[in-house]
Amino acid sequence: MKKFVVLLVAFLLVLPLAACDQKPSDTGDTGGSPANTSGDEKAVEKVAYQYYQEALAKQDAATSMVMDIAYDVKLELNGQNMGTSMNGSMEMLTGVTPENSQIHMLANMAIPTLGDVDSEIWFKDGWMYMDMMGMKLKQSASAEDVFQQQGAGKSITFGEDAIVNQEITDTADGGKKLTFLLDGAKMTEYTETLLKSMKEAGGEDVAVDLSTVNVTETLDAEGNVTGIIMDFSATMVVADQEVSSTYYMDMSNIKLNTLTSIEFPSDLEEYADTGSLGASTDTSNLDI
Repeated sequence: MKKFVVLLVAFLLVLPLAACDQKPSDTGDTGGSPANTSGDEKAVEKVAYQYYQEALAKQDAATSMVMDIAYDVKLELNGQNMGTSMNGSMEMLTGVTPENSQIHMLANMAIPTLGDVDSEIWFKDGWMYMDMMGMKLKQSASAEDVFQQQGAGKSITFGEDAIVNQEITDTADGGKKLTFLLDGAKMTEYTETLLKSMKEAGGEDVAVDLSTVNVTETLDAEGNVTGIIMDFSATMVVADQEVSSTYYMDMSNIKLNTLTSIEFPSDLEEYADTGSLGASTDTSNLDI
């Protein structure tokens, strides 16, 4: 049971980012000013999506990013209600290529059957290092593998075709608040594409059905993203067991281009090598 819970929690952490791992579509008609100011809803939608794309471009071009991250997940499994949560922080230096990037994540997770679990994760030079539950492990990994599995540094991105409704509101500090309602069927389609690639790389077979997804992004006066909130519900089949769940994710205090270096532990080379991230890893000897 503990191994199943650990497997489930791993998918819970990646699912919100998998659900929104879709780059904005380049339709050619989302830029520029609205055609009129008569209050036409379509014109307002174009402006909101334009702000979103501009903020995403700034984030993708940033040399560094720091943020606080919080998850709250409630789930029902075999008639039992459980919950898991995570509070942590992430800092990332982006290199000329993804492989030149460096990442540090610090998290406290409340995991069913395991209690509070502290973990720390680093990535540099093609290796991911994890200090968790008394184990110090390392895996060879590409930056994209780390982004995909841990959600580190990922933008909450989605195509324009997924938008059901959107609004834009001015904030007191001169910034903007963008709210989007995203189509559950379209977001499920995005998620299934990523989960299929994870399965082909040796992961578990997982089926997901998402509800509508709510996303709120806060921008500062310069158009930089400072906060992202997302919530949705989903039905998942993991290891042949159906799980109903609700998700709330909050990325706050996002700051771009403020970090110049990341401090790494001096004993990383002594971490136990568990193979390659993305390939099936033998965890039979782990006490879980």
